[in-house]
Amino acid sequence: MTKIDQRIKRGKLYGNSSQELLEILCRSINDIHGVELTSKIKKNEYVIARQQFYFLAKFNDLATFKHLAIYTSQSMSNAFKSVKTAQLNAESCNDYDRKLNESQKLFIKRIKLIHQSK
Repeated sequence: MTKIDQRIKRGKLYGNSSQELLEILCRSINDIHGVELTSKIKKNEYVIARQQFYFLAKFNDLATFKHLAIYTSQSMSNAFKSVKTAQLNAESCNDYDRKLNESQKLFIKRIKLIHQSK
């Protein structure tokens, strides 16, 4: 079990909030790869932060995390901005959900491309 896996498992076992789990992920990637990730997330970006964390937590091998560590700081920042924009432009809850899903799909597509190119 990697250091990241241990922190994620420990976080889940103790019922940490998604914000705390995301910070664990950021610290873990920083510890292993020396990549500085920001974990300061505004309240209106909380949902995307939680979703991104659980998506990223599925990848538990270091080879994938190495790619993600390089890509994540920019991608998560862009994903947060996309969702913030979607939230500002949304005319209704359904429209917001649709735009959030589009942002998530784009993010996941980018991650999969990186994962496949290893």
